[in-house]
Amino acid sequence: MRSIVLPADRSPGFTGRLETALAIARAQNGHVTVQIDTPVSQFIVSDMFGGAMIAAEALREAGAADSLLGARLDTKLAGEDVPFDIEERSDDPVDAICDTALLADVIVADLGFLRLSEVLVRSPTPVLALPPSPRPAQLDGVAVVAWDGSKSAARALRASVPLLRNFAVVHVLAVTPRNRIELPSFNVLRYLSRHDVHAEYRELARGASIEETMEAEVQRLDAGLVVMGAYGHSRLREFLTGGVTRYFVTSADRPLFLAH
Repeated sequence: MRSIVLPADRSPGFTGRLETALAIARAQNGHVTVQIDTPVSQFIVSDMFGGAMIAAEALREAGAADSLLGARLDTKLAGEDVPFDIEERSDDPVDAICDTALLADVIVADLGFLRLSEVLVRSPTPVLALPPSPRPAQLDGVAVVAWDGSKSAARALRASVPLLRNFAVVHVLAVTPRNRIELPSFNVLRYLSRHDVHAEYRELARGASIEETMEAEVQRLDAGLVVMGAYGHSRLREFLTGGVTRYFVTSADRPLFLAH
């Protein structure tokens, strides 16, 4: 996990995401790319005749503010012990993130980013999504891996190994389907042990729903990280009928490590 992409903004929670990204880079001998995006498309306005024009003054002001943010970050990061670069973009935010992260190991993002689901579906790079907080995430206590044997869960598990090594306790949790007595572990523990992660595997009897059953156990364990596959079903299906990913993304109060 040596190539980290961090979309920047001026929200209070950005400080926590920045410090988390720096902590990961220190632990993994990694590099942080801070991305500052000033999307031109947000400053295009339509007139009553069907034409379009750019709100030039607003675009200039936004560009100046982002340039100032870049200068401040450059000064701060120059005093840190982590290699970094600052990338300035003018694309659609999701396009910019996915393009920069194409050859990255992880995206450190805001859990409250309204288009997070688009990033998860479009990018092959896993996302560490953090709740808004000025403090860095504590990624060293208890971690939970939500396991259902899916390809997305396997991708999330494999990609999260560098982070899981830092946790004192790792639980692999599976919710047993109502029509089956047990859910096989698919050699999850064997895989993790080969990467020096010694975890405990447990199946949970399903309650009202898979997501509520999993969330109750996550809360009981007071997990500092939840690793899970993202959108095993289509986003439309999850929007219409609900789903585990949508439930956690919209309600989680702790870091999520997600991969599609």
